[in-house]
Amino acid sequence: MFIIEDGAYAFLAENAPSPLISLAPDLTIYVSGFSKNIAAGLRVGFIAAHEKYIPALMRAIRVTTWNTPSLMTSIICEWINDGTVAQLESEKRKDAQIRQ
Repeated sequence: MFIIEDGAYAFLAENAPSPLISLAPDLTIYVSGFSKNIAAGLRVGFIAAHEKYIPALMRAIRVTTWNTPSLMTSIICEWINDGTVAQLESEKRKDAQIRQ
């Protein structure tokens, strides 16, 4: 049995608890993306899992998805590295708090 954790809205909690994958790395598959926390048009997702599950996950992705456009992947990689993702998440978190 696996734990599948969807972290799409984890950015909303400023001091969110650690993902379940940090507590049970051999049982948990963590999935998330950047369309909810950054921009709806950035349809880039990711999976974190124990290395023994990676080949099966890669096969599943290949048979269900063509690919992510390289421009989107490049943008999100650059934004992770230069701090833009953290900044945009912070701004979205503040906006969500105001609306709540």
